[in-house]
Amino acid sequence: MRDNSLLSHSRGGSEMLKRLHAMPVDTGLYGRKTDPLAQKIFVNERSFAFPLSCANYRAQVRQCQANQMRIDFARWLARRLNVKQEECEDFSADELIRSAMLLLYVGAKTLEMPSKTEFIKLVETLRKKSFKAKPSSLDAFLKDAPEAFVEMTRQSMQEFIESALPKLKSAEKSPDEILHAEAQGSFFVRDKPEEDVVAYDKLVAKEWVRITKGNADDPAVLATIFLCVATDHPAKASALLKEAKSIITAFRTNGFDSKAVLAFIDEHAPFEQREDLKAMWLEDLQPDAEIHLADNDPQMPDSHMDRALKYFRQNCVGNWKSSSR
Repeated sequence: MRDNSLLSHSRGGSEMLKRLHAMPVDTGLYGRKTDPLAQKIFVNERSFAFPLSCANYRAQVRQCQANQMRIDFARWLARRLNVKQEECEDFSADELIRSAMLLLYVGAKTLEMPSKTEFIKLVETLRKKSFKAKPSSLDAFLKDAPEAFVEMTRQSMQEFIESALPKLKSAEKSPDEILHAEAQGSFFVRDKPEEDVVAYDKLVAKEWVRITKGNADDPAVLATIFLCVATDHPAKASALLKEAKSIITAFRTNGFDSKAVLAFIDEHAPFEQREDLKAMWLEDLQPDAEIHLADNDPQMPDSHMDRALKYFRQNCVGNWKSSSR
């Protein structure tokens, strides 16, 4: 047993390895199907190239069984909290369990898995000085639950209180950052297409909504704001003619302050949008504007800014008549 493979000691060793291959090696909630070719390769490798000892086989079986139990528990929670199986295929059991514990700890009136907006509201509730946990919510939820899942729920709640709760209550990170920054999210949230994106942004980035006037998906609005910030002007979603001329003059004198734009994005924009907004500035708007707003071509002088103002109106929000200078 010490020196030889599992197959050398068991006529049914091949079937045992096939059953091991079919068991979950992680707690992902995606659908699993047996691939005959992959199964054959697995059996061959564990029989010859990387033979399993009996002790290692049993250890792997125990781990896979634990994974399966956690998956079953998460799916039970999902059913209790009105989540369809296809909604959680891209998440792990741990993420779904953690969101369920948040919901039960807060004692939400509606026991349904949260969307992004609802997640933000749950965390904001946690952070209120007046907040008090409601253990009765957990007791009511576990009434008539299978005994094994009752034990797992109480254990998961204790883990949530010890590890996740301090991070959620800390002001070090915004709820938006917690939701999106940690390995693509340590919590399960439902995708609700009908949810108003602006409503979400109002919760996580109030100043961003105010500055963009709710038009953060308009490239012209973003371009106007970024050019203002890059030339040390107040961030505005639109510009008057005199403001556009001042922006162009400032650029021609001192260039763009790109670091100011990146800092502005980090300070005000919703977390999940920041990298795309930075790429927009660094890879698109900044290099393009540096060409079209400049007056360094002696063959095409632009002392009256006609060419630069035309570019500004085409790419930004300019509040003046096209014939004005």
